Amino acid sequence: MITRLDHVVIGVRDLDEAMQAFQQLGFDVRPGGRHTGRGTHNALIRFGLDYLELLAICDESEVTPSDEHGQFMLEYLRERSGALLGFAFASDNLEDEAGYSPGKPFAMQRARPDGVQTEVFAYGRLPLAFSARCFTARQRNLPRENCQYVCIEHPDGLMLRTREGQPFLVLNGISIQSARVYNLVDSIDRLKALGVDVLRLSPQSEGMSEVVGIFRDVADGRLSGAQALERMAQLMPESRCDGYWHGMPGLARKQESTRVEPIGSAR
Repeated sequence: MITRLDHVVIGVRDLDEAMQAFQQLGFDVRPGGRHTGRGTHNALIRFGLDYLELLAICDESEVTPSDEHGQFMLEYLRERSGALLGFAFASDNLEDEAGYSPGKPFAMQRARPDGVQTEVFAYGRLPLAFSARCFTARQRNLPRENCQYVCIEHPDGLMLRTREGQPFLVLNGISIQSARVYNLVDSIDRLKALGVDVLRLSPQSEGMSEVVGIFRDVADGRLSGAQALERMAQLMPESRCDGYWHGMPGLARKQESTRVEPIGSAR
């Protein structure tokens, strides 16, 4: 029977580069050896009896056409710097494992423990950086011990603009935020389908109760996402973005037509 996980094989295009990368991550990487007649060489990261194997091709001429694993690795790593190739188990009786096939991969999801909720940031300026000192006071060249609480003068943050006059960043106390307002109100149905329990809405100085009400109306089915965006257009302190949610640059905005609105376009 299977007794333990023996090792995991990570295919890499360049073994020296991979060893250096894993060493920089804090792993103790040791050179392995060359596999005669297979055209591969490796390095090992040991965890007691178990280990990670970094495997690379060192001589393509030794990878024969009949070597399915070698051919697969050769082609697969042409387009990638590295990838998980497989894993090996230890067994106390190999005959018991004869004919074992793991079958095709299929999707799975772990059930969440009772009481655990999923929360997604759904509205507000994106927090980008934090400091022990107030950015707004530093902009005024005020010392930490005498900041005069100047951030209060800018309840929605101090806007920074590019030389072209386009909104860029916002200084808000000890945080730097995006100029645009991240807004997923039109993605609530998708968030529900993913099992999200809580939406985090970052407050603003004016119109926040109306913003909360609109999110509630969409969640309860009284408003569509498009209607909600139309109502919120005048409530947001700056134009909208939702790039991160769609796998795009954070300050981009995905339109229904799939066109991406560039930064700096009109509201």
